[in-house]
Amino acid sequence: MDEPFFYLPSRVLFGMGVFARAGQTAAALGSRALLVTDAILREERVTSGVEECLERAGVSTIVFDELGPESTSSALERAIELGRASRAQMVVGLGGIRSLSAAKCVARMVPAAEPLDDYLSGGGDSGASLPYLEIPTTCRNPLMFTDRSLIVDARNRRTHVLRTGKRADWVIVDPELTLSLSARYTVTTLMDTLLTAIEAYFSPRSTFFSETLCLRAIGIITSIIDELSDEPQNRELRIRAAEAGFLTGVSLTMSAQGLGSAVAYALNGWRMVPKSMVAGVMLPHVLDLAVQSQPKKIERIGNVLGEEIYGKPLKEFSVRVADAVRQRMSLLRLPMRLKDFDLGLEDVAEVASIAFSLLADGLASEPTSVEQIADLVKEAL
Repeated sequence: MDEPFFYLPSRVLFGMGVFARAGQTAAALGSRALLVTDAILREERVTSGVEECLERAGVSTIVFDELGPESTSSALERAIELGRASRAQMVVGLGGIRSLSAAKCVARMVPAAEPLDDYLSGGGDSGASLPYLEIPTTCRNPLMFTDRSLIVDARNRRTHVLRTGKRADWVIVDPELTLSLSARYTVTTLMDTLLTAIEAYFSPRSTFFSETLCLRAIGIITSIIDELSDEPQNRELRIRAAEAGFLTGVSLTMSAQGLGSAVAYALNGWRMVPKSMVAGVMLPHVLDLAVQSQPKKIERIGNVLGEEIYGKPLKEFSVRVADAVRQRMSLLRLPMRLKDFDLGLEDVAEVASIAFSLLADGLASEPTSVEQIADLVKEAL
């Protein structure tokens, strides 16, 4: 049976200060929570703030904060064991894409009997799961409203897309939680969101509704990215950034990510390169592909960006947009090529293989091949 045209089962709280309602929201789901997060949020006292909210609402909390840039499925297995040992009644995910993916998977796996390796190998079933509350601390999580998790296999550091059958019961999006992030990191996450929105817009799976959401997200990002890099504490700009990430997340319930994101996820797991930085490198190359395959959609993006391109070569427009992206990256002293991550021609085949597996697992629906991905990676070196 085909998936519904639009399905959003998660309840959402969005806005500055809504984080304060995390306790009462969690209390409706259970009285014992496993909080899955990463170590750096413990250092910044974000984790303790969540704990306090939960405890005030009568929810006892066990914290698993062993996640970080190098985390793999082995850390996830420890989190699952802790959830079972503590008899957790619910899971709270706090952090970025990696932490939230792990938390969603934990919510699915704690009641399960089968080992995690079965899921990583393509097995497992879609049985019971614990209630799950998601609290992102960056402006984006493309998997927010899906039942998918991205997990790095400890056996070979290959990233997998796991279809858990579990979606968030509640999502709390509070832009105030992003205020501690540096301007540099915030801008890279915006570029990551921009790549995702553009890929979702061009995806063969897109609908008129998802395309409308993507165009809105693209317009927001391009209107605030320069200003936000200069005013990182501007609360209104942080709200707008969160709006763009939220709209992109909703669009992905109907659409899909693409080649650029697949390469970013692959490198993030295999070589531990920050995904948001790889996304910035890949963005101009994704635009170049779009010019060749879907020129009409490029025209609509041009309108959103305030570019008058009718009667002008679309390649010229693509170059202008790509140059603007590269200029921002240069000003922020961000990597401009994949070779800046110590990637060489000898690594192309492995990156392409991992990225292809991600696409085949359901990250995207566009027809492609390992060779096509390899050519894209070579262009970005």
